[in-house]
Amino acid sequence: MKGPNHFGYLIFENIYKYFNNNVADKKILLVGQISLFNRIYAYYEPIEKFVKVSALRWEDHPFNSEPKMKELYDYFERHLKYIYNEDAEYKKTLRNIETYTAWLTEKNIDSIWLSYEGRPDQFTESKNFIKFDGDNLGAYVEKNKLRLKDDPILKTDDLHMTINAHRLVANTIYEKIRG
Repeated sequence: MKGPNHFGYLIFENIYKYFNNNVADKKILLVGQISLFNRIYAYYEPIEKFVKVSALRWEDHPFNSEPKMKELYDYFERHLKYIYNEDAEYKKTLRNIETYTAWLTEKNIDSIWLSYEGRPDQFTESKNFIKFDGDNLGAYVEKNKLRLKDDPILKTDDLHMTINAHRLVANTIYEKIRG
């Protein structure tokens, strides 16, 4: 295992790589969704590739109860117990949002941000940040039963959003742009 990074780092790194090398000759709108605060991205030697890790259960992806993934699972458990701090990750994420918003604005790029998690008091709704009924996106879709696991027909354990939730997000972003 080498060099784990919070997955949000990868999101900001990709934004930087793309827009640092591509000049916007017309107005662009970037919509960025902040990843789960506890998600990491790390190179795992036994399988010789980078892995996105956020699962809390041994049987979930990327571990899938595979013996070769046990060390990574154990590492992630220790990371969450001894290293990970939600408030520190939030503060780092907020600094990145503010820094990237200013940097993108200089490049003629507007940005809108939303977060799937985080306490309601952590992110302030603003010109560049969207809350959903005063909450983060994850809490909103959970309260309003807009996850795939909430769909009685699908009968799945999947926590991703339904098509209707995606429509709601798109409409909320559209309204934010119009306003």
